[in-house]
Amino acid sequence: MKREEMGSCGLIFLYLAGQKEENGGLRIRKVDSCQDILDFSGQVRVLREEVSGEADIELFCILGRSERVEKIFSVIDRQIQDNFQRILKEEEIELENEELDFFAREFSVLIQEHIFCGEYVRYPRSCVWSFGEWELAGFWAGLGPEDEGHLLADSAVSLWMSYEKPMLFGKQMMIQSFELRDLSGRKILGAVPEPDSGQWYLLLEGGRKLRLGEEVPYIGERAGMRDFGDATVTAVDTIINNPVYAYGELYEPQELFEEWHKVFLYLLALSDKEWTSENIAPVYEKFLDFVKEHICLCHKVPAFLEKGMFAECLAINVENLRGFLKGREEPVVSKELLKLLNSRYVYIPYLWEALKKELPGAVCERQIPEFAPERLKKYLCSAEEGTAYEKGVRWEKAAEYYVQQICGLRITGKRVKTGFQEIDLSAVNVSLDSRLWEMGSYILIECKNWSEKAGIEVIRTLVHICAYKGNKTAFYLLQMALHKTPVRR
Repeated sequence: MKREEMGSCGLIFLYLAGQKEENGGLRIRKVDSCQDILDFSGQVRVLREEVSGEADIELFCILGRSERVEKIFSVIDRQIQDNFQRILKEEEIELENEELDFFAREFSVLIQEHIFCGEYVRYPRSCVWSFGEWELAGFWAGLGPEDEGHLLADSAVSLWMSYEKPMLFGKQMMIQSFELRDLSGRKILGAVPEPDSGQWYLLLEGGRKLRLGEEVPYIGERAGMRDFGDATVTAVDTIINNPVYAYGELYEPQELFEEWHKVFLYLLALSDKEWTSENIAPVYEKFLDFVKEHICLCHKVPAFLEKGMFAECLAINVENLRGFLKGREEPVVSKELLKLLNSRYVYIPYLWEALKKELPGAVCERQIPEFAPERLKKYLCSAEEGTAYEKGVRWEKAAEYYVQQICGLRITGKRVKTGFQEIDLSAVNVSLDSRLWEMGSYILIECKNWSEKAGIEVIRTLVHICAYKGNKTAFYLLQMALHKTPVRR
């Protein structure tokens, strides 16, 4: 069986820990791969440690299109049964499985650690819940083939589903908490009625529509021409970046395609390559093949633009994005991308795995040189001499060296213009580290080599700039501390 047939993109991996309560109910705690695919295994192990000895059931689940879940389920189940027989024969178990991709393989190891590597070996149990086009397959450890673990498994799955409302969106599984994370940090602009039905929705920054009174209030829907009677900047950007006009391929759901497309553009912008219409076209077509296989439904329609023209426009868009990440002003389309990446960075590992050769340098996999304290000290000491301008430049040099020691951050801009203000340094997130991604994709760094403590005005200025640019995190490197008032605020 080919390795790519066992890819896990579009699936959700889920760990549920259930504990029976005195009133007969069940309390569950969970980790899902939408929450953190970059460190899913690590987060599961942390939660397992927390519930050790208290959980009445630990359930490991895969959700996705039926045919894909069945393939991965059969491979993992076969390996579990083989290892169970090895244990009965007092042989060493084998946890590695080359039939699965990295993410599914890590998931398989988690299951078998739970069943085989505890104080005693438990009986492997499994079940598949079918919901039409998609399935949920679960594994757990039981006391025997006839115990009542399946009742707890049923309850845990039902409780989780009532909260998360999983659905097949194109070819990708979606859950409510992941969808709603896209709205985090977006301002509510107002409440607006639909022009046809009169049903109300909240309009959020970026044109996002959060429907009121709906069981599933948000699936990435955005307001458009039908809502306002005119094209918005983001709507025009969507049209420009839609491959349907040049490739004759309509991807659905459109909202989902746009998410993956924007993350792909981010990786193109981070790459070391200088993009032209000639070299970007084959990379883009490989991206479309990836989306067709794993993410979206694709319908053939007539094309009426030349592919070369579309590729030329795409290369210009990537260059414009690079300019924004270096500090050039463009606070609408790029700001929306930064907001999106606060949650959709979880797509990056899948795209990187599929397009690593085509996107050199887009993700940091190298080891940072060993930190040299004496070098940082040299920069700091040099910042105490010279004119005010020279001191400021040397202080920025010290800040630049400090940030460069963080594996996954890359300095992209110096003396960044933001409206009427200027920021000393900017950096982009090029990591596969979920902890680092909590800071967002674009980080501003302000340096103050002042002999006096900084006041509240410096914080207010930086907060205003962050709101304007759309970034989530900023660093302040100060020679002196802040006053107590800005620290409290």
